[in-house]
Amino acid sequence: MVYKYSIFLIIFCTATFSQYCLGLDTSLFITVKETQNQTWSGDPKERIYDIFEWKKTVWQSLQMGELLSTFELPLKNETTLNGLYESKSYSYPGWMGETLVKVYTPFKQSDPEHWIRDKLSESYLNHAITVFRKTMSHIQYTWTKNDLEIIDSYRSSKGSYIVGFIMKAEKRDQEHQEEFFPTQEFAPNWFYITEDTGIHLGEDLYPLFANDFTGAGHSEWLMGYSGYNKQGYVLWSNDFKQSNHYLYVFH
Repeated sequence: MVYKYSIFLIIFCTATFSQYCLGLDTSLFITVKETQNQTWSGDPKERIYDIFEWKKTVWQSLQMGELLSTFELPLKNETTLNGLYESKSYSYPGWMGETLVKVYTPFKQSDPEHWIRDKLSESYLNHAITVFRKTMSHIQYTWTKNDLEIIDSYRSSKGSYIVGFIMKAEKRDQEHQEEFFPTQEFAPNWFYITEDTGIHLGEDLYPLFANDFTGAGHSEWLMGYSGYNKQGYVLWSNDFKQSNHYLYVFH
């Protein structure tokens, strides 16, 4: 059975605008609201809870210790939506079905680095495939770039890219991989690529949108995460040098 549920992301700050929060003793939160049509028995259909907090100079995950289950998430109430700006809708394939995402902020959405969908040039593509090959050095079988599928790619005004790769299903079948428990290369893998560097961001990621969450003039990427029995969010900041994870399990 395929389950569908919607996610609403909220940015809340105790000051009126985000830039007034920077360097002060106030906090900036990223909060999610999740509404599910189908849930596990006893699991609420609607959940509101904080995932990341900005503390003066850095983001911090509010996930403490081991992964929480959906029954243990620290829930908030509906009043966190009051007076916030609503973004357009986003979506990604969550573990229990399609996840629909909206963002609510105390200020309008802004992307100073102007990230857009764009095809990689041949030189950047070859560079990205080299980074993929180094990341997947554990692969024992022979493969070529024709066995790779580009999931999507985005380019910033600075000329950097994020790009997603996955090994094609035909290759998975040739290598007798299980459909639901494949090895790493058969999951969505995302990379940050510049002219001279490449960073593996991780697997099972689904980019949602770039936004200046702190009002500091720099774009940050919020991504969905969806693996087996596990879902949540990853926030990338500081030119992808810093990442924060908030993940939970279903059972």
